[in-house]
Amino acid sequence: MSVNTAAARAGVSPTTWRSYVNGYRVLSAGSPVQMIAPAATLARMAAAVGATTESLLAADRPDAAHVLGGGNADDITPSLLPQPRELPNDDAPFVPDPAVALIESRRLAAVPPVSVRKVAAVAGISDTTWRNIVSGLPRAGRRVKVSTAAHSVAKMADAVGASPDEIEAAGRPDAATLMRNSESLRKNNDELLARWSQLADQNIAIDPDDLLRLAITIDHASSLLDAASRDFIGRLDDGVTLIERIAGHLMDNAPDAVVQRRRRLLERDADPLPHADTPH
Repeated sequence: MSVNTAAARAGVSPTTWRSYVNGYRVLSAGSPVQMIAPAATLARMAAAVGATTESLLAADRPDAAHVLGGGNADDITPSLLPQPRELPNDDAPFVPDPAVALIESRRLAAVPPVSVRKVAAVAGISDTTWRNIVSGLPRAGRRVKVSTAAHSVAKMADAVGASPDEIEAAGRPDAATLMRNSESLRKNNDELLARWSQLADQNIAIDPDDLLRLAITIDHASSLLDAASRDFIGRLDDGVTLIERIAGHLMDNAPDAVVQRRRRLLERDADPLPHADTPH
């Protein structure tokens, strides 16, 4: 659920929602102002995301739990009111996640040196985004951690040559899984492209059964990928889009009987033919 959707359900603006979640709001002068959601507002925010009175009690907001449970905000006693919280210490040093620290250390250790702009371009993100992930997002005179999705970590790791095993050991198994999926697909693509190039260069008439097996193999190579993996490899020249494009080209030039047979097999979600001499 997006912030905009949750805020609309709670009857507050997205900016107000973020201010209450972060615990402060930054004024135009750059100074932070502490923000504590009133009981009634926090109760609406909790209801918008399906939170319970128990979760509000566990979060030290008995006043909001009272309202969410059907109580009147005017009946809240002073003992139930939230106590002011200290704003984060601006002097506390920013510490990136271990996986991000590993990625940046690889960039800094590269010989010859590699700029942020170059590795960011390889990863498909802006150099500003790279710096914010590595060094924190500037906010109210301090640096705050940026929430980094698995595919972003995977792309950054891939850009500096970090391995899936290293990224997993650094606490990001989700990103490591995407990287392994990509490596498998790249290997599959190399073999498929080599075979297709050989046939095309030699202008060899492709046997219909061989064509069918190759096309089904291509279909399965792409269908096994989840959405996150597709997003990660979408930027690669040998990504899933190219695999599907080759399959389409093969079928455009295939006899009708082959196309129909392939369609029937795909509808039954058939595995590639067991005796097929196709790339794996």
